Amino acid sequence: MMLCTGISCGDLTGKRYSEKLACALSTKQDFFYIDMFVNDVVGPNYSHEGKFTHKRISTFIPEFVGVDEENEVLTINDDAIVDAYDFNGLDDTELELFANALVQIHENNNPGCEFELIPGEFPIGIEGRLIVNDKVRKEEKPILSSHILCVKDYKNHIEKAAVKQKK
Repeated sequence: MMLCTGISCGDLTGKRYSEKLACALSTKQDFFYIDMFVNDVVGPNYSHEGKFTHKRISTFIPEFVGVDEENEVLTINDDAIVDAYDFNGLDDTELELFANALVQIHENNNPGCEFELIPGEFPIGIEGRLIVNDKVRKEEKPILSSHILCVKDYKNHIEKAAVKQKK
């Protein structure tokens, strides 16, 4: 059985969403990960420890992803990123079932918005750094998705939300 959890980041309260478009992932989203420090590898005082740390999601996004800071969303063309998933290992039928279910769930929870699952790499998690005797041996590395869930024409939905708030 395969479990597809989507982007594994957030603060202590969970994943962060845009204040201007509640269904879209926030640009202020952080990834949390552990940096491993290994010192005195051969000596009698061998020790290793992990340091819990974090970095902004924008540190790891690919070049084709835009950042709309004003509306606090990550974008692909005119669409805002909602989540990303690794569907590697699924056959075409399983992929279609997952895709349809995800789109349906999000459209039911966000009436008037249209969602689309597209193929593409986007960070869904981070592997931390390995630092041996105060020298970085391995940099932090993003774990990438196979598909990205987007809300289409996100600017239209932000404008409608702003008008509703003024009334």
